[in-house]
This record gives sequence, C-alpha cells and structure tokens, in this order.
Amino acid sequence: MMKTKIFLFLLLSLGVAHVTFAASTDFRIRTLVGSDTTPPSTPTLTSAIPVSQSQIDISWSASTDNFIFGGYRVYRNAVQIATTTLTSYSDSGLSASTTYTYSVQAFDSVFNYSSTSNSLATSTPALVVITVPPVVPESRTTSYGQQMLTLTDFSITTSLHDALFSWKTSSYARFQLRWGRTSSYELGFVSHDLFQKEHKTAVTDLSPGTTYEFELVGYTRNGFAITLKRGQFKTANAPDTQAPTNVTNLSAYIVGNSVHLSWTNPTDADFSHIRVVRNNLFFPTDTADGFLAYQGSGFAFTDAGALVSASLQYYTVFTYDVSGNISSGAIVAVVQKGDPNPHIATTTNPKFPLTFKDVEFLQHGEPLSEKGLETNGAIVIRIAYAKLPEHLKTITITFTDPQNKEKTLSYLLRINKDKTFYEALIAPLEVVGTYPVFVSVYDFQTQTLTAIAGSVLVRAAFFESAQNFVGPFSTTLALHSEWITELFFFIIICIIVLFFKFFTLKRKEQ
Repeated sequence: MMKTKIFLFLLLSLGVAHVTFAASTDFRIRTLVGSDTTPPSTPTLTSAIPVSQSQIDISWSASTDNFIFGGYRVYRNAVQIATTTLTSYSDSGLSASTTYTYSVQAFDSVFNYSSTSNSLATSTPALVVITVPPVVPESRTTSYGQQMLTLTDFSITTSLHDALFSWKTSSYARFQLRWGRTSSYELGFVSHDLFQKEHKTAVTDLSPGTTYEFELVGYTRNGFAITLKRGQFKTANAPDTQAPTNVTNLSAYIVGNSVHLSWTNPTDADFSHIRVVRNNLFFPTDTADGFLAYQGSGFAFTDAGALVSASLQYYTVFTYDVSGNISSGAIVAVVQKGDPNPHIATTTNPKFPLTFKDVEFLQHGEPLSEKGLETNGAIVIRIAYAKLPEHLKTITITFTDPQNKEKTLSYLLRINKDKTFYEALIAPLEVVGTYPVFVSVYDFQTQTLTAIAGSVLVRAAFFESAQNFVGPFSTTLALHSEWITELFFFIIICIIVLFFKFFTLKRKEQ
C-alpha cells in the first residue's frame, strides 16, 4: 500500500498523472507515460461576417485533444492577430472596402499545434459618409438603409456599489451608457467600439441606497445614433448596522421585595422591542449577562421578588431594532435598604489620564460646541478606544437633571463593531439647563479605575433659528434659556400694559 501511494505521488509531482475522484468508494486513475506529442484536432472556420466598415466577426468549430486542450490562434492574412479559448472572435479597427482572409489553428497545453483550418475571405462594406448622424428618440423605432435597431431583453442588476446592465439589440450595434444623479448624467460614461447583438457592461463605485439616472445610446453600423433607453436604477441599501437609541426616563422604585421599572421607548422608526436584564453583581454589559427579567415592547414592568435573593440589584435595559441591532443599554440600580440608586465608591488612578475632554458628544453629526446640545436630535456619546486599557469591563455615564437633582439618567458605553470607540446613542435631553455629568470606568472586578466629572449645556431647539436672525444677542438668551420663559412672559405683559395705557391716553385726547 505504501509503495502504491509513493508511486501515485511521483506521478502527480511529475505532471504525468491525471486523477479523477468520484463520489463513491470507486475511483479511476488515468496516467500518461512519456511526453504528449499528439496535437489537437483541426478546427473548421464556419463564418466570417462583416459587421461594419471596421469590424468582421469570425467563428469556427471546436477542437478536441487527447489530454489537456489549450486554445486557438487567429490569423488575418496569414499573420497571427489573437489567441483565445473561445470559438469566435471580433476583429475590429479594419478599413472599409477591404478584403481580409482568416484562418485558425488549435494548440494543447504543451503547445502541440494542429494543422491550419480552412480559410475564409470577406470584405468590409464601403464607408458611408453622414454629415450629421440623426439622434432618434427612444419612443420611435426608425429604419435607415433597411436597418432596424430595437432594444430587447433589457435588465439591470444592482448591488451595494455596482450595477450590471445587460441587453440585446435587433441588429449589430455599439453603445454608450451615461449615468449620474441627475438627468445631465454628470458622473461618467462607458462605451464599446465592437458591434454586437448581445451587450453587457458594469457601472462601479456607486453609493449604496442611491437613485441614479441613465441614458443608453446605440450606434448602428451606418453611424446613426439612437437613444435606446432612458431611466433610473437604485443601488442596494447598505445593511443596517446602526445601534438603536436607548430608552430614556428609566426609573425604578421598590414595592416590598419587588422592583417596579418604567421607561420611555425610543421613537426610532425601526424600533422593535426592549430587553431588561438583571444582575446582583454589577450592571449587565450584554443581553446575556444576567437574568432575563422582561422582554417586549411595553414601557413598564414589575420584577416580582427581585430583592428576595439579593438586596442590591442592577438593571440594564437594551433596545432592539428590526435588523437585530442592540443599543448600549440604559442602567439603574436599586438597594432594598438605603439609596434607591446607589453610588459606588470611586478612586482616581493617576496612571489613567482620562479627562472630561476625552468624552465626545455629537448631535446632528456635529461635535458639541459652546452653544451646547439641543432638546431635539439624538446624541452620540463616545470615548476613543485608544484612550482606555484593553482589560476594561464597564463604562457608565450619568446625567443629572438640572431642575431635579434626584433624577438621573445613566447609560453604558459599549465598544462599537469597528473597535474605534466606546459609545452610546441616547435620546435628546428634554430639560433645558446645565446637566452635571459623571463618567465612571470599572475593571473586571467592578473596581473603579477612574471617575471624571463635567457638565453639558442643553438649550431649547427653538432658539436655533432665532440665533441666525438676531445674532449674538440670541446666543446669550439661549445660553440662559432656563429663565427665558419667565422673561418672555414678562415682556408680553409689559407690551399689553403699554398698549392699554396708550389706548387710554388716546381716548382722553379725543
């Protein structure tokens, strides 16, 4: 048995054995001992058709070989012009009113050549001079010189970044395809100089989920330009990988040994459901990190008997969208005796130089500016991945309501799919004012590596348009918008009082 294996290995290594394995216990071994000296069979040239004044299409019968077939050499006027594995060839760039003679020759993988095929001679048509080639609209089927050109079997197959066009024409034609985001077709064009009946071309480097305009023009062998098709195509939508917005207004209170949770679901159009996970050790960092307390699309839930086994419980509420993406998680903790939202002792690590400036806030795709955040538009919170050690377990961020210090909103920051940021997507903060912000970073043993504090300003979105009109004065109003409502009503009352006084004076004068 070993000798047989060695013999087969040597045959395969020398390139003189061809082995075919069948889907059974039987197999055949074909060996070729010595060198291959048998040439392929001689092909037969079957046609040579002048397609235009500059192109002739030829075709021939297929050759066979006793071992491995190689391809064909194509000759024009006894001079080789091409090598191909097909049984047809389009010879272009020819002169009008000229006779050309063609033949082919087959060869195998070790370059044994067959005898030369029969020869066929044909002439290209005379050149037709057209002063101004007419452009025929798509809605008309026109005949010039008994030559019809119509479009059939037209199709477009799109993907994220590409569109494949395929069509047939009733007679030989070349084409030009133009495309763009508007009907000016400003993005580019592709053209083909060969005259064919079956056509295929690809448009690349497109944007996902985008609608494009296109125009397909065909050129007949006599030089007429005919608009074959105008229309639109849309590339495939990119897969949804955006995490959904977290729930907001998450709160918890204790009823006996049970915990009652409530929240506000996100307004995302693709919102699917939420999942509440409970853990008595620390905040669950993913949907399987603890006990599944609730799953559904509701906005409240009572976790019956949650405090029987442990007096301290941590909850994370994850949101899902219809594509299965999961939010970073909104968090809350309860303890049976004491503060219903316990704080964990923090220690600052001097070897861990994270500052509040490292926490990025983005809204409407723009980073946080001196104007602050608005009360509309989801907020992205993120910290660069490179800023934190590899062994981190949990990062939390907590916002304190500027008008109610007992009300807080807390969220987890999770690593994104690209491993570039720890991030969370949250709904806009609803209360106008300055929010104290507390960021904590914990290791695997839930010990705080560092804790940083800062604040963010939230202003009413109403004042954005006012700023553009009024200028710097409105910026001042927006920055102090926690008392702008009272000032607004005060001004209205003053106007009313002045109006009545003016009206009274006018009546006295009369």
